[in-house]
Amino acid sequence: IKKTEIPFYVLVAYLPFNATLSGTFGGFMTAINLTNILILISIFCWITNGIFTQQRLWENNGFNWFVFLFCLIGIFSVIRGSFYYGSKYLTEFIIPLKRWLTPIFLYFIALNVIKNKEVLKNTVIIIMIVVSVAGLLAIKEGIDIGGGGSLDSSRVGGLAQQPNMMGAFFVCYMFLFLGFYYLNWKKLKAWILLIPFLTCFRGIQLTYSRGAYLAFAFALIAITFFRNKLLFFIMCLGIIFAVMNPQWLPGGVRYAVERTSKGDQIYESSAIEDKVDASAATRIEIWKGAFEMIKDNPFWGVGYGVFPYAIPFYTSEVGEMDAHNTYIIIAAEMGIFALLLFLLIIFVLFKNTFWIYMRTKDSFIKAVSLGMLGGISGLIVVNMFGSRMNSEEVSAYFWILAGLIIKAVIMKKRKEIA
Repeated sequence: IKKTEIPFYVLVAYLPFNATLSGTFGGFMTAINLTNILILISIFCWITNGIFTQQRLWENNGFNWFVFLFCLIGIFSVIRGSFYYGSKYLTEFIIPLKRWLTPIFLYFIALNVIKNKEVLKNTVIIIMIVVSVAGLLAIKEGIDIGGGGSLDSSRVGGLAQQPNMMGAFFVCYMFLFLGFYYLNWKKLKAWILLIPFLTCFRGIQLTYSRGAYLAFAFALIAITFFRNKLLFFIMCLGIIFAVMNPQWLPGGVRYAVERTSKGDQIYESSAIEDKVDASAATRIEIWKGAFEMIKDNPFWGVGYGVFPYAIPFYTSEVGEMDAHNTYIIIAAEMGIFALLLFLLIIFVLFKNTFWIYMRTKDSFIKAVSLGMLGGISGLIVVNMFGSRMNSEEVSAYFWILAGLIIKAVIMKKRKEIA
């Protein structure tokens, strides 16, 4: 019963590699893969450790109920979809639903497996190491691809195997490094943490993801605001200068911004779809159709996973496509109440993160919470440009860190940490 958290550490280290190092054992049986096996072992160790040590098996707190209810609505959305589209729909979407629920379930595992500061600290260190490795692998992939060819062929997919998803991954977790740097910048070793941070930034550049660029800028401003108001003001001036003088932006960022607008046409009085490139224009058309879909199905949505198949009925401009927006797809597939609940989860988590940041005297947890404030801010923005919570590789760490933050708040209130 000693070191029962080790399987959890292995799970945390493996999760972002889920797509590139798929442990399906040849695919001889559905749901038999390395992720599920590690989850089951972690649960077994969590329960047996609690029984033999007579420690608390389950942490009760109000945040749990928000997450539970969100999961139940997701399950109901699949059941509802089967009523309209038959048993074929149920068999087709039950596995994607499970993949959507798995990262959320990691919140409960993290909350209950993390029993003390040592386990919490080790979990964060593992996450930071993996994020660093992800940045290095993205740079290597960029070198392998080279600078030739079209933009699409030059974009780096990284561990997520999709450029926009990889950009979202970096935005959500790279600010852990900056949290430690901001709180310890007077120490020489803290400057070393800028290396993995800048590595991840280079990774974002190589994805050419405009949503990730915007989310990075917003997250950087947010984390700076919480750390130092003067530095925040200076940074805002710097961003304003960069916007007015795009020639000073990094090449990849400048190119992505420039291709969003169609040159001088941005200044003409015409529909917004005519002022942006084809990719952005398509998203605008999708969102228009999505709002009509939500108006027709405001309470329970059209059913989990149905959006791509339903959107052609609401706009003739696009075929079967994703919503390219987490908030819209939740409202369209699960209903407005599900969207409000998701926003409440983000808000409560942000509030708890800020609470522990302001009240703890533990330097490690304070740095983690500051980094999370930046990461959550980035997540809020990056989800406006894609369905990022549908990817296990992207969302898994978010839910684990959510469990970690809630546990830190509980430990602080019990005076188990300073």
